[in-house]
Amino acid sequence: MKTNLLKISKMKQFYSMMDEPDVPSSFWQYNSLQVGDTEFLSKSDKAERVEKRNQYFYDRKKFITSVDRWAYAEKLLQYIKKRYEREKQKKKLGKKKIIKSKDGKRVVGMYPENLREVTFKYNDRYQSFYNNDDYHGDLSPSRIFDQTEDKSGLERWRLKVGEEEADRIVEESKAIGTSLHTYIENSVMKFSNIKHLKGLPLPNPEAHELHHDLVTNMGNVILEKGLKDKLEEVWGLEANIHYENIYRGIIDMVGIYEGKQTIIDFKTKRTIPQRKYQDRFFKQLTAYAVAHNWRCKTNIRKGVLLFVDRDLNFERYSIEGKEFEYYKKLFFQDVDKVFVGRAKDIKKAMDINNQKRKEIKIFL
Repeated sequence: MKTNLLKISKMKQFYSMMDEPDVPSSFWQYNSLQVGDTEFLSKSDKAERVEKRNQYFYDRKKFITSVDRWAYAEKLLQYIKKRYEREKQKKKLGKKKIIKSKDGKRVVGMYPENLREVTFKYNDRYQSFYNNDDYHGDLSPSRIFDQTEDKSGLERWRLKVGEEEADRIVEESKAIGTSLHTYIENSVMKFSNIKHLKGLPLPNPEAHELHHDLVTNMGNVILEKGLKDKLEEVWGLEANIHYENIYRGIIDMVGIYEGKQTIIDFKTKRTIPQRKYQDRFFKQLTAYAVAHNWRCKTNIRKGVLLFVDRDLNFERYSIEGKEFEYYKKLFFQDVDKVFVGRAKDIKKAMDINNQKRKEIKIFL
């Protein structure tokens, strides 16, 4: 259940009723959550209300114990308090002027002025192909690299900083990366007049609270320096794709970039690594291109990495032509290694893997 879906008017009612020491018990005694909103039950029999509440959670396999439900009640109360205080602050400041694009279709006041009139063309010709319904394998480019690349450097780094600090850094980086992808995806949809025309690029600020401002600034850097005046047509965002029954993946963005069919990947790092350390990501770009070409009958032979770090430094790395073919060959050499390694385990697996090796030999 997403607390951000609750109506503010309901929250204010809910807040005034819940703002007492025995919040969890009063919450569950008098209320029950429904999908997308808080509905106040009529004053019927208490046992019936409790039964409805329990059945609601049982059906969804959530909050099985009373402790879980109470924890959620506390979390919801804190969220409502924040929203309530934010509403009071808005009233003090007065009604904020809504800034729209010149065509009047989009609310753009949350962007810097140099981005407010950016427009992208969205073409959904390949949308029906963006699924992995008929893929039955377990490999992705990342998993293939995990089985073929040297991890000694990563292990040394974890030993140097300690396991606990390493885990913290990894989780923080994942959170920032996820929020950044959401920001860019929603912004591109807005600038394409498809979705989020009136909404925020990060529709649930509370979920991104720790990194909201950082991600907003990073996303705007990508939009301004990486996509503005370069991205001519969008075919897909977060597009699920696969090649044969060999591997699958999710493409950040695919479309026409600087006049060419291109796979585009967004990357965020604490500091931007040099081009010579991008082999993994270059191979990943070619893997997605091969899959998209096979699935959608396109002719993608260009890949672009758009990097931004936490100091808002930006870098763009691209591959095409002979360099693109070089990294494509390297990727399928990695694929071949994985299938050969698996074939050593069981004879049946060997037969399957040998067949898959025949399918990829044209790239080796």
